[in-house]
Amino acid sequence: MRLLLFSILFILVYLATRNYLSGVSRSPKKQDQKKKKSSEHAMVRCAYCHVFLPEQEAIKANGRYFCSKAHQDSIIN
Repeated sequence: MRLLLFSILFILVYLATRNYLSGVSRSPKKQDQKKKKSSEHAMVRCAYCHVFLPEQEAIKANGRYFCSKAHQDSIIN
């Protein structure tokens, strides 16, 4: 019974230590890279229907963003 109790206690201490050390060992550079990746895909709003879409998928005309050619034509023409 004691052996089982000590085994469980040892496993819990081991897992807690491993979890703590993995959090400490992360360098700030890795965290900055994660933030940078998430901000690469900026969201913009369609000037016609106000739907948000990724900037790289949007159509830009006259300083405004549009989700489709039809919406671009509706505003500009």
